[in-house]
Amino acid sequence: MEQFDLNKIPEQINSGEISRSCAVHQLAMFLSKNPALFGLNKKDEDFKSEVILLFLEKGEATIELYNPNYGTFFTYFFCFIKSLTNSVKRSRAAKEVQEYHSISESITGYDQKEERYSKIDYKEFEMPKAPLSYKPVSPEAFQIACKESQYNISDFLEKDDDESLDHLKEKLQMLSPSMAERILIVLALKSAYYISDRQIKTISEICKLNSDEFQNTIQQLKQELIYREANKMNLELRRNKAYYHHKKYKSRLEWTKLNRDDFSEQERLALITKYNRQTENWIKLNAQLKKGIINIRPTNKRIASVLGLCERQISYYIRNANILGIEL
Repeated sequence: MEQFDLNKIPEQINSGEISRSCAVHQLAMFLSKNPALFGLNKKDEDFKSEVILLFLEKGEATIELYNPNYGTFFTYFFCFIKSLTNSVKRSRAAKEVQEYHSISESITGYDQKEERYSKIDYKEFEMPKAPLSYKPVSPEAFQIACKESQYNISDFLEKDDDESLDHLKEKLQMLSPSMAERILIVLALKSAYYISDRQIKTISEICKLNSDEFQNTIQQLKQELIYREANKMNLELRRNKAYYHHKKYKSRLEWTKLNRDDFSEQERLALITKYNRQTENWIKLNAQLKKGIINIRPTNKRIASVLGLCERQISYYIRNANILGIEL
């Protein structure tokens, strides 16, 4: 072990002989050359590197906090390195637990994911995109575009050129042309966040709408939904965190059952309390998401203002679409 008097470092800093930055590098060198002094000789090189890097990050602030009235600088430095060592241990343990549960979940859900992926039609696959730049469209302009004297949807229902839309045609043929056209436009606006460019183009062609105006109206609605998207993501993060803790405490309880002699009844009860709390939280948040507590879609009132209709009419069109099973 290299001899080095650490206790002189505070005096050297105060006298201006060395800077705090220089002192930190000297201490880091001392630490790397004398790992056994701090119990790091049995750790792997990655572990030692993490401790040294942490010290290099926090070293200057730590030296500044040293108070000679509470002990020697060596004692202060030794305790600080021990604290960093424990921090690295905790972070590594947390990472191992997270990886363990991630692998377990991947194995458990493999069959379900395989089935879901096998059903994906990649021709239709398109994820929602962030709102693009758009030209604001006044409600009046869009309303004029939607109020044609002739309902062009009749041409669409009579054609047999696209078999992929046969199911939609079958549903729309149960309605009058005016009702069918209104329902398509209302559903498109209601699905503003999720609708694809291809769907926008198709509906524009069916209803003979100006494609650019329709696209800009959709983007305008989508832009207004950004805060809802953020709220939903926060709720999903809370749900995922609760599920992670639910699995973590479940694993710990199973471990205590196999090693009863190593745990007191009080420790087991504390784990059960934490497990129950996280499980209840996960179930509650999951139920809220399934019920659609935060739906990323415009309100009926907003759609009514775009189309120049009342909310009751919008609700009426959506209700009829649900009854007939019409969806985009």
